[in-house]
Amino acid sequence: LKWFPDKRGLAAGITAAGFGAGSALTVAPIQAMIKDSGFQTTFLYFGLGQGIIICVLAFFLLAPKAGQVPNIVANAALLQTRRNYQP
Repeated sequence: LKWFPDKRGLAAGITAAGFGAGSALTVAPIQAMIKDSGFQTTFLYFGLGQGIIICVLAFFLLAPKAGQVPNIVANAALLQTRRNYQP
């Protein structure tokens, strides 16, 4: 959410939708593989596959560069508590 400080809700919603869509798209292949290979083998292969995909994609994930994300500072008059929970 660091990349979208002004649209954090939208970014979180798209992320949640991605999780749901990914789950929906893997139901049929997992069901077919459980019938053929059993649930233990299916879970092992899908777990390994997802782990490998996550590790490979993590290499392409970069932190936003300085100046790329606007610096949003909360107005002191708008603060409701003494604690600042801003990331």
